[in-house]
Amino acid sequence: MRHLLLAAALLSAPLSARAVDNSSRLFGMGFNTHVTPALSFKYVPAARVELVYLAGVSLAKPVGLTKTQTTVSLGNKLQYVLVAEEQMNLYAALGLIFSFGSTPFQVDYFAGPGVEFFLPGLANLGFYAEFGLGGNHRGRPFISTFADPSFGAGLHYYF
Repeated sequence: MRHLLLAAALLSAPLSARAVDNSSRLFGMGFNTHVTPALSFKYVPAARVELVYLAGVSLAKPVGLTKTQTTVSLGNKLQYVLVAEEQMNLYAALGLIFSFGSTPFQVDYFAGPGVEFFLPGLANLGFYAEFGLGGNHRGRPFISTFADPSFGAGLHYYF
C-alpha cells in the first residue's frame, strides 16, 4: 500500500518545466554527419535563430580504385527554432554544402525539420538529428528525401 501511495504522490507532483533557451549561449562547437563528417560551429545571434558553419575532410578509398580520394566540404546551415520544449528544441533547417577535391565539384542542399535534445544534468551538450528533403548538383540537379545515407545527426557543446 505504501508503494502505491508513493507512486501516486510522485505522479501527481507538479513537474517543473523549462524550455531550453540557447539565446544566452552565443557559440557552440561540435560534430555533424551531413554529406561528409564535419566539425560544426554554431552561432546564436537571436533567441530562435541559429547559424551553423560546417568544415570537413573525407579520405576515402572506393572499392576497385587504388588511389585515395580526398574531399573537402564547406557549408552553412540556417536553423529556426519552431518549438522550445523542456530539454528539446524542434527547428526547421535550410543548408548548403560545397564539396571539392579529387572528386568533381558538388553542391549539396537540404531542408527539413530537426530536433535537438539535452539530457538532464548536461544542459550545455545538445544531441540532434535532422531529416527532410535533400539533393545535390553534380552535372544535373536532383532532389530526394534524406533519412538514410545522408541523415543528419551530431552534437554541439555550448559555451
